[in-house]
Amino acid sequence: MGVARGGRPRLHYIFRWNPEKDALEPAEESRHLETIARTRFVSLDFLKAEYKRRRELIAAMVERGYSTPYIVAKVFTQYHLNPEAALEAVKAGRI
Repeated sequence: MGVARGGRPRLHYIFRWNPEKDALEPAEESRHLETIARTRFVSLDFLKAEYKRRRELIAAMVERGYSTPYIVAKVFTQYHLNPEAALEAVKAGRI
C-alpha cells in the first residue's frame, strides 16, 4: 500500500475475484516479491519459481488430505531438506 496525495492510502490490487470462474486471478505483480528478492539477494525469477513450487506442494497436500499438524510439519521439514524429493513424495502419497 502506498500513499497518494493528501495522505490517502493507495491500494495495489494483487488479485481480483472472477465470478465466472469462481476464483481469484492475478491482477498485477506483487511489489513484495521485488522487495524480498532485493533483500535476499536472489533473482525475481528464482523467487517466482520457488513460489510456484510451494503452491504446487500445498495443492498436492490438499489433494492428498494432509492437514494434521504432524503431517504438515513432516512435509515442510522434508521440503526444507530436499524440495524436489518432498514434492514427489507428496504427489506419490509416500509421506
